[in-house]
Amino acid sequence: MLAASLSAADGDPITAQEKQRGFRTRTLLAKPRADLGAAARAEVAEAITLLRSHPWLGGIRVLETDRTDDVNAVIQRLTATGLYDYVEPDFIRNLHVVPDDTGFATEQWSLNNTGLEGGTAGADIRATAAWDIIREAPDVTVAIMDTAIFIAHEDIATNLWQNPGETGGGKLPGVGDDANGYTDDMNGINATVARPRRHEQSQ
Repeated sequence: MLAASLSAADGDPITAQEKQRGFRTRTLLAKPRADLGAAARAEVAEAITLLRSHPWLGGIRVLETDRTDDVNAVIQRLTATGLYDYVEPDFIRNLHVVPDDTGFATEQWSLNNTGLEGGTAGADIRATAAWDIIREAPDVTVAIMDTAIFIAHEDIATNLWQNPGETGGGKLPGVGDDANGYTDDMNGINATVARPRRHEQSQ
């Protein structure tokens, strides 16, 4: 699927209905079949306007309806002609370098301080600027020292470190499988519990 940026020199602002549907209500994308002659590729259905084509993208066209027909009905009609490899909605895509978490702007001021509630704008760790440079580091393990962590959180669960010595088939709950002195430390240790002392053999 292609981003909606292929369309809209239309300049029309995205409506609330379009946001809810996830695609534009007037424009659609269509890729003519390459094996058809120029005359067939030039054909545009009745009540459809060719806004532009993109030769460097395989001739993909941005088409616009005349508002009298639902875009889904137009897609079905154009697909049925057999003139196109595919016809699809003009999907709306949003950039989410900055998180869309509801508490980001109002609670996580240390990441991007906008001066909310008398704070000093810019007094932060420049996280949003860093995210423009890199957002993924799958080979880096980050240690967090805190009193607790919500391991089921949607942003944490799939990224949580797993102790290879404590996970997998055949491991027993309540037993320190990796013999490091901690029991079931699958995602880390509980540092509020004293670590058992190892017995040393006398010389």
